[in-house]
Amino acid sequence: MASASASFPEAEVVGAVQDAKDALKEAIDSTNRGVKGGTMGRARVAECQVALEKYGVLEDLDTSMLAGTWRLLYTSAPDVVSVLQLEQTGLFQIGEIYQAFTAEGGVENVIKFSVPYLLQPLGPGGAAGLTLRVEASYEIRGPRTIGLAFLEGKVGELRISDFLEQLLAPALLPRTFVQMQILQLLRDLELKFPLRGNLPGGMSAPPVMGGGLAYQLTYLDDTTLVGRAAGSGGTFIFERAADDELDVAASGDIFEF
Repeated sequence: MASASASFPEAEVVGAVQDAKDALKEAIDSTNRGVKGGTMGRARVAECQVALEKYGVLEDLDTSMLAGTWRLLYTSAPDVVSVLQLEQTGLFQIGEIYQAFTAEGGVENVIKFSVPYLLQPLGPGGAAGLTLRVEASYEIRGPRTIGLAFLEGKVGELRISDFLEQLLAPALLPRTFVQMQILQLLRDLELKFPLRGNLPGGMSAPPVMGGGLAYQLTYLDDTTLVGRAAGSGGTFIFERAADDELDVAASGDIFEF
């Protein structure tokens, strides 16, 4: 997949593609990744998305272009939006959401978040108090379609706040063996749970041949990825992120198949 259709002369399409991207990002800016904007805001994003998608092409998917780390800019997927809406309760801070692909068929979905006063706050470079990782695999189903399936979920990389650490083990008092063990246990905490079925955003989507969620990549180039999950799964719009934003992408520690 490329950023321009063969039906558009190359000299004419470059500027049009950039204009379409700029318009899409402008429409997204006021939505808080899909939480705000209401019906009119979502309609505006959808209109700009379609305008960009017309420059996609029907050809073999270039997995080397898909490979890498993508940062979520916008989604209409109900379950992902519901996660983002948790921030409105004041009990959670929802950080960056990433989707990382390998060319060999591995996928990792990552959500960074925090809890005020109890965990370290969100920071630059994807810093967070806690991280949810969902491992998945994908198979190419057609020129624009891949099949996605859950494998395993993990919650870990816990970083407690300075306030909580002081409560557990005050710096002005000698730290006991038990206190040190508690702090170490929290730092090393990782919960794993096996998963079966489709990725978030498409729990009610019809399965594709061979199993998994049908995920249509309607636009892909070096900087932008647009996908539509089958059924009621919704839309996902990503921009390419630097690999060092996601340590797993930098180290290559992603499931490969």
